[in-house]
Amino acid sequence: MDWNVVWQGIISGGVLRVIGSIVDEISGCFKGKKKSSMAIERKNEIYQPLINELEKYSDFNWSIIEKIKTPLLSDIVNNGYKYGIDEELQNKATYLYTVINK
Repeated sequence: MDWNVVWQGIISGGVLRVIGSIVDEISGCFKGKKKSSMAIERKNEIYQPLINELEKYSDFNWSIIEKIKTPLLSDIVNNGYKYGIDEELQNKATYLYTVINK
C-alpha cells in the first residue's frame, strides 16, 4: 500500500468536505433570506392591512360592544344605606360601577 495514495485520499476527502460545508452554508444563507423575505411579504400583504383596518375602529365605538346594565349594582351604589353593606364591599361595588360606566 502506497502512503502517498492514502494521504492524497485523506487530503482530497477533507478538501471536498470543506468545500461542501462552505457551499451548504452559502445556500443556507440564501434559504434563510428567502424565508425572511417571505415573512416580510406575508406581513405586508396580510397582517399590515388587517392592522390598518382595525385601527379605524380603535376608538372602542364598535357595534359589537354592548352596554352593560346593572340596575342592582346601581341601586347599591346610590342607595347603599338600604342594604346595610359592609364599607369594604360598598367601596368595591362603587369601583365596579365606575369601571362599568367607563
